[in-house]
Amino acid sequence: MARQREVDPKVHLCCHRARLAERLEGEVGMSRKLRRNQVAERYGGVNPRTIDRWAADPKMGFPQPIRIGSTPLWDEAELEKWERSHAAPKHEEQAT
Repeated sequence: MARQREVDPKVHLCCHRARLAERLEGEVGMSRKLRRNQVAERYGGVNPRTIDRWAADPKMGFPQPIRIGSTPLWDEAELEKWERSHAAPKHEEQAT
């Protein structure tokens, strides 16, 4: 009977993350990728499902995630671009 190799879960997870990072760099450039919870925190701690609703609403123009397996990831550079395009215009202060 063949002996099964024992795999340390921590090492396996680390290797998986490293492969995922390599894949991300190759497929979508070098900018940082954020998970749904990180994006939700970025926008004031909204519910993570809100991020999905924003992405699904074409009127919002919210950046679409890339998917690695079933994990949606948002490109931080695209989020910053969206933020700049939706920033409130600065009003000139009136001299008193």
